[in-house]
Amino acid sequence: MKPRTLGALVGLVALLAGFVWFFERDLPSTARGEELARRVLAFEPAEVNRVHIEGPSGGVALLRTDGGWRLGEPLDDPADAQAVADLLEELSALESERSLDQWDPRAAGLD
Repeated sequence: MKPRTLGALVGLVALLAGFVWFFERDLPSTARGEELARRVLAFEPAEVNRVHIEGPSGGVALLRTDGGWRLGEPLDDPADAQAVADLLEELSALESERSLDQWDPRAAGLD
């Protein structure tokens, strides 16, 4: 092989390695990407600072403070930090089992 051809091939491999190093290394793996694609809500529990739950009799707001979680509405009181952490973990782990891309509302009884 000619030295010029070898140099061009080494340069090409170096460019490809640089591209992978700078642009592809922070992407999730294929398995992690598939897991993230199935998630219903895409968020990290550690990044949540406020949760608002609305129900028929009113709403409840949970606020993250330096001292932990607090109820913000309808009253100001400490919240059970473990219960809030469990709630956020469960919500972040919700996965879709199937999706209805093309469906007939009449077939589902919604006509």
